Amino acid sequence: MENLPENGGTPELPEKPKSTAKALLVHLLKLVIAALLIYWVLKDVQWREVASLPRSRLVFAWFTAFILVFLQSTLSAVRWQMLLKAQGIFLSFPSAFSLTFQGIFFSLCLPGGAVGGDVVKAACIVRTSGDKKVEAVTSIFVDRLTGLIALFGLALFLFLLKLPAVAGMEKALQATVLTLAVACAAGLCAAFFILFHEIFLRLSLVRKLVNFADSFLKGAVTRILSAVDIYRKKWKTLLATCVMGIVIIHPLLFLALYCIAVILTGKAQDLLTVFFSAGMGNVASCIPGTVGGLGARDKVMQLLLETGGLSASDAAMIPILYTLGYVSCSLTGSICFVMNSFSKRKKGKKS
Repeated sequence: MENLPENGGTPELPEKPKSTAKALLVHLLKLVIAALLIYWVLKDVQWREVASLPRSRLVFAWFTAFILVFLQSTLSAVRWQMLLKAQGIFLSFPSAFSLTFQGIFFSLCLPGGAVGGDVVKAACIVRTSGDKKVEAVTSIFVDRLTGLIALFGLALFLFLLKLPAVAGMEKALQATVLTLAVACAAGLCAAFFILFHEIFLRLSLVRKLVNFADSFLKGAVTRILSAVDIYRKKWKTLLATCVMGIVIIHPLLFLALYCIAVILTGKAQDLLTVFFSAGMGNVASCIPGTVGGLGARDKVMQLLLETGGLSASDAAMIPILYTLGYVSCSLTGSICFVMNSFSKRKKGKKS
């Protein structure tokens, strides 16, 4: 294994993935899987019951989800701005907002999912970061890392609170929830290793394992560890962004699902059950296999909501409205992209 740069050294910039026919085929396959999963959820919706509801209630449920997801994404832009500032890169809030929403949008429509969205952000930010291109790209990875730490930590905490209920679930659902909980624990362990890798790399066995992984991943492990080293002295910023994710950013998504449940059913729901469903559903969305987690998130949410006492129809309709709010919010990124392209053309004509 090559030596890691010390105290903010300069790892290589990650290579931009090539757009190939294979990547497009995989993307189309993910879209098909997502569509099939969503169809599986929609099968349980009692459309006569939905049709009998006032349209204003359905619109209000969707709009509430849109607003809360929009606020969550806006705060994600603030978090990324904090990570950039920690490295002396001062990106205006409008630019951070625009690039964040563009990343969310392209994560749904480009091959590579979230990685594809991050590549778009990286391609844009390196143009304005001067001699701190590596730090700029690293901030995107660290932003993703702190977000996952917050999500996995919250989901695992909610899982422990709902452990008695999990014990009483049917075997298939119980196995799914346990798998997601193990994935959360594994993700947190991986994040702990990445953040404090210098301690573990003192062990020869760990170094051999990293070298072995690098041989298959073309040095990706070393590049990731090197990138995190850039933030070694910025632990306060890392801590602040993690806390921000745990206390505000992810709870907003959980709250969106709860608000939809209350508006759709017309009565208060068990907060812990809905938050647990949202947490596990969002963890499921992180697993590769569908575009932006669409379908996988919906199905997990539906099953857990139904197990928590909601009717099959309501349990199916709630995540669908959540997804509509999420997708609608992501379209803001397309508007930002068009406006950004128009602005560049206008500047080009002036020059």
